[in-house]
Amino acid sequence: MINKKKLVAVLLVVILLALLWTLINSISINNIVKSSYENKPLIFFTGKALGFDFLASMETPRKIFSLKILNISKEKTNNLWLLRSRDGYISLVNESGVKVYGENGKKIAEYSIDNNYRIISSFVADLDKPGEVDIILLSGKKGEEYGRNITILLFSNTSAEKLKVKYTYQFKEFDVWKVQVADVDGDKKKDISFGAYKKTPLNPVFAKRPFVFNWQDGGISPKWLGSRLSMPFDDYIFQDINGDGIDELISIEVNQQSQKLIRAYRWKGFGFEGIAVSKCFQDISDIKRGIHITGNEGDIVVRSRENNIWKWTIMNYNSNEIKIKKATKNDNLLDIYN
Repeated sequence: MINKKKLVAVLLVVILLALLWTLINSISINNIVKSSYENKPLIFFTGKALGFDFLASMETPRKIFSLKILNISKEKTNNLWLLRSRDGYISLVNESGVKVYGENGKKIAEYSIDNNYRIISSFVADLDKPGEVDIILLSGKKGEEYGRNITILLFSNTSAEKLKVKYTYQFKEFDVWKVQVADVDGDKKKDISFGAYKKTPLNPVFAKRPFVFNWQDGGISPKWLGSRLSMPFDDYIFQDINGDGIDELISIEVNQQSQKLIRAYRWKGFGFEGIAVSKCFQDISDIKRGIHITGNEGDIVVRSRENNIWKWTIMNYNSNEIKIKKATKNDNLLDIYN
């Protein structure tokens, strides 16, 4: 005769293991920031599990019992930023606004946008004064892919209003899908790049285009409204990959065989010229700066597919090529992605 209590207990264990297995297999990590608190190395990371986006922190070397879940939401997380390396504030940007956390995991500031809009892209930089932190937000109407509204927030933990609006702007003539900050010409002044989706006189078809604007006197003005890159592209970042003090444009491009590759460009007086290209991959879905993941400013981290296998890979600039770099123990955060 079967013991009903034992059977129920076994079924419960099986169900719990199945749920745990489902949870583990549903987890994906999309952003990582390295930091420290009270001399303990920490990583903050965002990800998705069972349809929910989350923010968590953990000590490194990774200790499972040091894991803290700081935020859970159904809203898509756009980015995770380290606001100040010396003070250690973490900014979580999701579709509805910005939340700032101290490295002890305590929320210290929050900013929300209009309920009818969503944040599409964000970037953190010191636009004016060293030590000040600006959070640039691109927002658009809910349900739409692109946006036109730019809001720049000034973060200061010493003031009563820790997050306050510093600047707003609305594009009238084209849609925007990305914002980046860089020094493209080495003049020590920050430029703001907006990924535009529009036609141009020289290329009268709708396409993604990386426009560059000057940031001066508390506002923006056009610096380069280029027609296109060498090939159609999906995404781009700016990063100084060769240590010359100038940020290069790094793009994910699509060739005529529908393969994807990484190409690097540098500013040349007025516009960009290609300086390096990678091998072709079946696909590339994401590109990130290596500084947060490997600690090396020159590293480019991409999620690429080869032989039908997706993998996060480190790449860097070598002469006129973007080559795959062999991972080392110092790149120990990379395996969190894979």
